[in-house]
Amino acid sequence: MMLVVGIDPDTKKHGVAVVKAGIIQQLYTLGNKSLIELLTDLARQHQLRIKLEDINAFKPVIQRAGQSRNQMMKIAQNIGAVKYAAELLLQELAAVGFTVEMVLPLQGARSGKRYKSDAFNRLTGWHGKSNADNRDAAMIALYGQPKGGVSGIFTGN
Repeated sequence: MMLVVGIDPDTKKHGVAVVKAGIIQQLYTLGNKSLIELLTDLARQHQLRIKLEDINAFKPVIQRAGQSRNQMMKIAQNIGAVKYAAELLLQELAAVGFTVEMVLPLQGARSGKRYKSDAFNRLTGWHGKSNADNRDAAMIALYGQPKGGVSGIFTGN
């Protein structure tokens, strides 16, 4: 049976979710090396569909009412760092032969960052601990769609 792995990229450790037949099997927070080891282990026994949130699909950061220029610059720098980390992860996954589907960031009710753990558990049936990043990864695995409905597949070949 196919497993869907959702990844919410971040600068140090990524939110990761493994989903089988629409049911969350496991949530992780992993660095690149540990993530590649996990995927390699999973790929020995399962077909994988890897969904990586396309951080480049986020709109540019613009000045928001009530936030200083320095606050906005900090947000922009953080987004830039995550974009770089996501690109490095994509390159590392491709280098070891994984195919990655770039999916649009989730908005509204499907964004895992919107939910606290108790609401996320009620919504998804998950019973374990979670954080905002791996909740978002779970929602990416469950609901992430490629831009325009066309698969944004990236392979290292």
